[in-house]
Amino acid sequence: KYKMKQSFNWFSIFNAWRNDFDWQRSRALNIFTILAALASLAFFIYHLVLKSGSDFLVANIILLAVFIALWRINLGGFRKWVGITLLLAVLIFVTINLHFDEINHTFIIYGLLTMVASFFGAPYYSFFLALISIGLYSASYLFSPQAEGYNLASVMALLVLSFFSFQIAQRLHVALHEAGSNEVKYLELANTTPALVYLLENGHIGRWVYANPYLTQLLG
Repeated sequence: KYKMKQSFNWFSIFNAWRNDFDWQRSRALNIFTILAALASLAFFIYHLVLKSGSDFLVANIILLAVFIALWRINLGGFRKWVGITLLLAVLIFVTINLHFDEINHTFIIYGLLTMVASFFGAPYYSFFLALISIGLYSASYLFSPQAEGYNLASVMALLVLSFFSFQIAQRLHVALHEAGSNEVKYLELANTTPALVYLLENGHIGRWVYANPYLTQLLG
């Protein structure tokens, strides 16, 4: 029982860095889903007032339901598939509600979503979202008879941006993994050393967080 308790403490501290990172991502995802839901509701009202057509109304209602559902699911804890589903839904939302010329002038939206993808999931998600963005952009161009012209420079810049986003996210994941490994090595040393090793909250008057086996045996 004592060994199981020590292993549990070790495992909990080992995963503390990962849990904190996931909590940060979950918090950011909540903000993104709320903003996306508000934007979808605003465009629904916009198309309703202008009487743009039932297709726009139905599409925005479906996207609004998707954003709300993803927000509710994310409240239960961070999941990578929720993040990538949200980004894909936002891509569809942008492509449906903006004219092709407007997308050309706001192409940076695709770049921002590509950078966020590697944060919400694995580093390679940036490549995946960049390719989806290019596909939707190309489809919008083909279905827009009065388009200004295909913005090839922005498409190439998006691919370059996805590469740098992948590199940054990869380095971040490696750094987090190394931080967890170093913490495990320290705990292994603390658990096997004959010295007195302990952690207290708020100094010596605080709650005991950790005590190594030597100190526990000494004090009972």
